[in-house]
Amino acid sequence: MTSFSKTIQIPSQVSIFCKKNQLIFQGPLGILNFNPRDHIKGWSGFQLELLKQQNEQWELLIKNTEKTPKVQAFGKTLVSLIRQKIFGVCQGFFFTLDIQGIGYRVVIDQGRVSFKLGYSHEILLDCPSSLRVFSPKPNLLCVYSVDYHKLTLFCETVRRLKKPEPYKGKGIRFQGQIVPLRTGKKK
Repeated sequence: MTSFSKTIQIPSQVSIFCKKNQLIFQGPLGILNFNPRDHIKGWSGFQLELLKQQNEQWELLIKNTEKTPKVQAFGKTLVSLIRQKIFGVCQGFFFTLDIQGIGYRVVIDQGRVSFKLGYSHEILLDCPSSLRVFSPKPNLLCVYSVDYHKLTLFCETVRRLKKPEPYKGKGIRFQGQIVPLRTGKKK
């Protein structure tokens, strides 16, 4: 097992700053902070270096001298999270939630999302300021964000309001998600 060393190419429109063990990514779509200690418990042995190549291209070098499988796993996770942040400030992330069921709908009003999901009351959710939420149809909810972690957290919170049930398939699901339907009792 060799020591961990990996380089990440940084696009020209992205700037990276280091401040008190925290990485700050700045790109055309916004700014993201990343503290590796929040995501990886074994972070302490890793070193980050910004290197400049001959063609004015920057790259981020991540290295660790330990040779354990755990360090390799932590290193690959760290590389994946940093690439995710770079992609977020360059392009962003977009999810579409599909709401299926008779009378199920979503309404967006002043940063609050209101769901009618067959309960006796409406469910209201406050949308975080870092997300952009819109609804082109009453049964579709589109969510866009630069931060993948906050986006998936919000989408999973929405999805848990009414998970797809296995007999009729009613509920909230990601667009394109296939829910296997069970057959009911037969006489």
